This record gives sequence, C-alpha cells and structure tokens, in this order.
Amino acid sequence: MTEIRAAPPAGLAYARNLAGGLSFLVQFRHDSHRVAPHFAEQLRGLARVLEPVSGLHVQVDGFADQRGGTPYNEALSFHRARAVADVMREAGWSAERIHVRAHGEGRPLVPEGDYAGYPFDRRALITFTAGGTGR
Repeated sequence: MTEIRAAPPAGLAYARNLAGGLSFLVQFRHDSHRVAPHFAEQLRGLARVLEPVSGLHVQVDGFADQRGGTPYNEALSFHRARAVADVMREAGWSAERIHVRAHGEGRPLVPEGDYAGYPFDRRALITFTAGGTGR
C-alpha cells in the first residue's frame, strides 16, 4: 500500500512568497488615530487569511499630514501605526510578527501646502514581508 502525504511546506512557501510585498493602506480622519470600522473589517479579514502563513511578518508605517508641529505629528503617526497593529493582534497575529514605525509628516504623498491632498497623508501603510521586516 502506498502512503500519500501532503506537502504543506511547499504550499506555505508559495503563500509566503505570494504575500510578501503585499500592501494595504488605511486612511485616518484629521487629528485621529482611530481605525475606521470599514478599514478595520477589511484589515481583520486580510490578517486572518494571512496569519497562518509561517515566516510572514507585517510592517506598519504611520504617517501624518503637514498640519501640526513635528513632535505632535511624530506621536500621531506612531499612534496610527499602533492602532493598526492592535487590529492585527486582535485578528491573531503575535506581537513578534508586527513591526511599527512612525514617520510624522516627513513623507507626504502630495506636494507641501496642497491642502486638498492632506487626507492622503493621514495614513498607515501595512506591508506584509516574507521572513521579517524591511528595516
């Protein structure tokens, strides 16, 4: 009788390579680090699907628009990244697999002084990485 065995490591390696580099963007209201319910729901779904993939980590980068002082924006961007990390942990990710960075207003998506673009700068970027962070 021939024994048939599944090959999960190859499947997991494929999933890890496929998910590595996958990004998700969360936007925030002005002066807030609360993850809006629709973003939290989408993020929880994605996190639950990817959590079982061994070796997969997540990098969460927080950002702020150019209003407010530098120290305030640094703190706000950190709180935004931490709020997203909290959603990931609630979805089953261990803290060791989640890496958080704050960038303040230092990396805008829109030119300085473009008030219409400020909502795009109030964000957290979640990047799934295979085998660790891109630090």
